[in-house]
Amino acid sequence: DSFTPDLIVLELSMPDLNGVDALAELHKHYKLNDTPLVLLTTHTKIKMCDAYKRLGIIGVLHKPVQKGIFTERIRYFWEEYQKSLKRP
Repeated sequence: DSFTPDLIVLELSMPDLNGVDALAELHKHYKLNDTPLVLLTTHTKIKMCDAYKRLGIIGVLHKPVQKGIFTERIRYFWEEYQKSLKRP
């Protein structure tokens, strides 16, 4: 009950529920409403867009992710997100 993540990485294509639907389920929990998300996907045509931003998605990471790149990209998305919070 007390677990509140700072960031969620969510696979876009899952067997029973796609990432956007899973996001809607996550948003039903009040503690996760403002939690930023990064989408993980194999679909290379999926890019960040305003609709994703409105859902709280701060980045899209395409698989396969080269060794060492995952952490680097997550850090980049997080830093950009933090900067956006400080803007007036």
